Amino acid sequence: MTIKIITEIASTHNGDIKVVDYLINEHIKSKSNYIKFQIFKADELVDKKNKNFKEFKKIEISYKHWEKIIKKYCKKTKIILEIFDISSFKFCKRFKKSVDIKISTTETDNLLLIKEALKNFKKVFINVSGYEKEYINLIIKKFVNKRTKNQIIFLYGFQGFPSKPNDLRFALFDFFHKKKLTYGYSD
Repeated sequence: MTIKIITEIASTHNGDIKVVDYLINEHIKSKSNYIKFQIFKADELVDKKNKNFKEFKKIEISYKHWEKIIKKYCKKTKIILEIFDISSFKFCKRFKKSVDIKISTTETDNLLLIKEALKNFKKVFINVSGYEKEYINLIIKKFVNKRTKNQIIFLYGFQGFPSKPNDLRFALFDFFHKKKLTYGYSD
């Protein structure tokens, strides 16, 4: 079994491009295998009337800035772009030859998007956190075949505090292993 490490940036940058550069350079020094960025537009992610909208808007990085970051670092490290909506997917498709993509749980039920991602990206990470085994099986039956088996990576994680051991559903890893799928834990 090969273990790969993904440096998860999430929104640690707080919308500051200088912090993104700093984090990427620290990631490169760490020898982690991938760095992952969350690509979103606040307007697409949350309603403007939502009390958290301003916070999301504050941490949003423009597509123009993301483009500069991707072009600057895509030859120095492997990049995963996590999408949360159709708009961010369309943006990320522009870099399909130089990055991989992660489908967040907000889009895992969008089967057309998964199909499109598999047509366009070398690696497609699919977050199945929060999904029942029956739905995960549906994704496997619909999309995993000889051509895509090494293209799809299933990610599962449990984000809850405090976490109870029974909530972690580690049996999913046995399930993925028995099906000879590539999988990982994402937190």
